[in-house]
Amino acid sequence: MRPIPSRRHRWAVALFLVVTAGSTALTFHEPTLPTRQANLLAEVFRSRHPAEGKLYANDPVFAESGQAAPWRLHLPAWRALLGAAERLVAPADAVNAFRLLGAALVLAYLLSMYVLLYRQTLSALTAMLVALMSLAVYSDKPPYWGIGPVFTVTPAGAYLAAVPVLMLMFVNARRPWALAGVFFLAGAAGNVHISSAVNLTAVLSLVLLARERFRLRACVTVGLCLLAAAAGAGPALYYYCQTFRAAGLALPAAGQADPAAALRLAGMNILYPGLAVFAVRRLAIALVPMVLAAIVPARPGRRRSAGPGQWLLLLAAIFIVAFGLHGLAQLAGRLMGTWPVATELFGAFGLLMVPVYVLFARAMVNLLRLARRNRRWVEAALVALAVVYLGFSWNAHPLRRLAKEMVTRAGGKVPHRPERQAARELRALAGWARRNTPPESLFITERAEIRAYALRSISCCGLDAEYLYRLGPGRLAEWQRRLRQQRKLLRPEPGALADAEAIVRLADAWRARLRAPAGPIYVLVRAQSAPSPAGRLAMVEAPAGQWGRHWRLFQVLPPGAAPPGALTRPARAASMPSSQVSPNRPPVRTGS
Repeated sequence: MRPIPSRRHRWAVALFLVVTAGSTALTFHEPTLPTRQANLLAEVFRSRHPAEGKLYANDPVFAESGQAAPWRLHLPAWRALLGAAERLVAPADAVNAFRLLGAALVLAYLLSMYVLLYRQTLSALTAMLVALMSLAVYSDKPPYWGIGPVFTVTPAGAYLAAVPVLMLMFVNARRPWALAGVFFLAGAAGNVHISSAVNLTAVLSLVLLARERFRLRACVTVGLCLLAAAAGAGPALYYYCQTFRAAGLALPAAGQADPAAALRLAGMNILYPGLAVFAVRRLAIALVPMVLAAIVPARPGRRRSAGPGQWLLLLAAIFIVAFGLHGLAQLAGRLMGTWPVATELFGAFGLLMVPVYVLFARAMVNLLRLARRNRRWVEAALVALAVVYLGFSWNAHPLRRLAKEMVTRAGGKVPHRPERQAARELRALAGWARRNTPPESLFITERAEIRAYALRSISCCGLDAEYLYRLGPGRLAEWQRRLRQQRKLLRPEPGALADAEAIVRLADAWRARLRAPAGPIYVLVRAQSAPSPAGRLAMVEAPAGQWGRHWRLFQVLPPGAAPPGALTRPARAASMPSSQVSPNRPPVRTGS
């Protein structure tokens, strides 16, 4: 029987539009562009210049061309999606592309989650509240659940918007052709992020086998469903087959480099034993709605939706894929003396929150049915719970910071905003670099914003491991050595200054590796640890004082160049060949 149409659906859509607008407005108060998003923008810019040497000529990740280039890690459909958003907002701030795309994903996700929860509870109020609660992000490290902040606008975040509807279709499907259709759609969505599609189809396959008690017919159905998923994901699978074939990849021996150390250096704890600690911290967030759902007794009666049994099966399947199959893949790599066979299976852990929120919503409906006399108070308590739950998440972090600043101003004090000031300086510095440095320049820094805003090469950053781990594993050992050396020089102990001579030696080592044509080398250092200009290390003056309080920029002059000192623009231009100076480059907005 179909659920009775409710006028509250219109209110739900209106509320979701308001929440989407508010969530997007808060992203304008996020001070920095996350490293992953900066690299995703660099992928888009690099794809528009496919010929080698046109852009990022001396970047260790983005310099290469051809099908096997590491920067081609993500799928063309995602690059086209982000590229279209970037063109719509150009020539304004490039991060607006993520804000625009994020707004569309937030609205699509809320509608998708609302449909799932309403069909499971037949309560528009509960579906609205829990859908809003499900936006909450409590970790900035993947895999996570939720969407809203800029760092969540990723290929996995785009796939996430379709997951609730796909799970609803799965729990309601019974005939083989309907199940095959669900798997096909799950695979088709994988053309944006194939790893999410693999994890979801693995989880659904286990649930399908379990609910049919592993009968032969169920095994045949699962086989057909997997073929349907492969057909839907055909373009993505073909793309990666071509990419891996062009790269000539094979699982390298574990002795070449420690893969766990490389991932830890990049801030990615996705291998055992560090994975266990990371997972326990994440499970604490899932326990909040789970405990509340467990203490509310179920109310017997007719239901027009799938019972809790299927959602409990989904929970079990997610744990099996995320921890069991992922652990087996790592164990297989250890036994064979190679790297882990697969690292993406732990991404299924993010799917955990879908059945958790469904069970929580069902429990809240039971609570409302039990509390007949004080129902208004219970509804008010649920609204307050949703506000508190969202208020402590990453989604509301800019709002909490703004409230703190308002209290500071009310007390007659000036709010201290070092992050915003540092981000403003970095944007101004990147804009200057784009207008006043040649395209083949190299910046020794971990700040990937230089790639996104200045369109210039950088030496290396932590999340470069994502690209090299999958498409250049033989280069990870050298990448680890360079990154550790760079961090040691540019991040000295608190209160200490960076060693100017060591920085010059590091720049000379990079100059020896630069691809032709070699360009000038710049070094970006935090102001509190910046050394005094010495030898061939010359400071670049900030026009109109646009930077210097938080960041200092140095140029390492080539051997035999002019004596050190603060380089003004004319002095810098005179110290380089005329072919390297491009003063008429288009300006970039440098506001925060």
